[in-house]
Amino acid sequence: LFDFGRSRVGGSAHDYKSYWGFEARPLHYQYHLGTAKAPPHLGPDNPKYRAFVHGWKRLPVPLANRFGPFIARQLG
Repeated sequence: LFDFGRSRVGGSAHDYKSYWGFEARPLHYQYHLGTAKAPPHLGPDNPKYRAFVHGWKRLPVPLANRFGPFIARQLG
């Protein structure tokens, strides 16, 4: 038994795991929404983050490594 972690159906990680014969089963998330009415959509396909993701891919690696953890904490 090995835990390959979560992946989205149709994503490259899901395809890789399927190739190695893992059996997919749904895993549910639990959110504490506070005052929000719905959980945030933080996926890379969200149009709100599209420009940010595009710019991030062009950053030099030292800058991305330096500021990445701080920025990632602010996304939620």
